[in-house]
Amino acid sequence: MKYWALIEQDNWLHAYGDLQSEQGKAIKAELRRVMYPEFDDWKTMIWNEAVDALDKVRQGAERLGRRHPEAMTRSGLWHSPPERTAHRGCVQSDTTQATYRR
Repeated sequence: MKYWALIEQDNWLHAYGDLQSEQGKAIKAELRRVMYPEFDDWKTMIWNEAVDALDKVRQGAERLGRRHPEAMTRSGLWHSPPERTAHRGCVQSDTTQATYRR
């Protein structure tokens, strides 16, 4: 199946279909097969890229904090998650997880 056709089917499934139906399960299984190959070298490559990206974010945040400490405080990056202001449409609980309003 072509990639874009699979994306369209997944979009249709979420808009009109039933995720628990046989058709829904088949679409999700095919999407997973295409988007998340079962090759260990691919998984290792993706993991290493994610670690590298997070390290760059950490380094950038450290540089920003050294240059503009007020920006780090204002952005909430120096606060623990329960103390941060929740995003619009989201209620921050006493735990680190946010609950979205419906």
